Amino acid sequence: MPEAQRDVSRWTDEAILEAVNERFNLRACLLRIEIARWTYVGKNVVACAPTGFGKTLSFWVPMLMAKADVSKRQKIFLISPLNVLAQQNVESLEKAGFRVVLLIGETCSSDQLRYDVIISNPETLVGKKAVWELLGKPSVASSILEVVLDEGHTVDQRADFRLQFRHIGDLRYTIPGDIPFYLASATLPPDVLQNVNEVLSLREDNTKYLTRILPFSHFP
Repeated sequence: MPEAQRDVSRWTDEAILEAVNERFNLRACLLRIEIARWTYVGKNVVACAPTGFGKTLSFWVPMLMAKADVSKRQKIFLISPLNVLAQQNVESLEKAGFRVVLLIGETCSSDQLRYDVIISNPETLVGKKAVWELLGKPSVASSILEVVLDEGHTVDQRADFRLQFRHIGDLRYTIPGDIPFYLASATLPPDVLQNVNEVLSLREDNTKYLTRILPFSHFP
């Protein structure tokens, strides 16, 4: 069965709540559950929720589901524009018992792909040819469950972020297979949202737009 057609019927709200509580000792709200379920079936997701909402937890829920299902695709590839956030994610994931690697060095090897979560930044993705070559290998791509872009609104705050973000959109053509992208942000004004859609080739028929900020009429 193709990954995009994965059956999620067993993943009820209660089942997801139980999985999250067991691993993180936290409660997943309905928005986090909805994000996880749509990502797990192969949809792109753009989610907007205020700072302090706990968007980060939603990054990892599909991985819990994939591990429970013994799916071939279990790895999360997180792109974080801020190193301090990347380090915080490493610490929280290791505390929960996951294997995490920061992919920010000069070298990149297949050994680094044995981890559950791979965290990198836009600078590394744009500047390191070895990273692109590694991600382009079918054996590597076939293990990636989703690509997560944290703090998506930062792409319009600095010129270098905008340039790097456009290169990140090329991941769609570098990584073999139809891997969903999940972009999380605290704020997505209409012009930024339009830019995100264009760069990541997001369409209404292959993307779910979710928000906890109302009113948000410019969301599809």
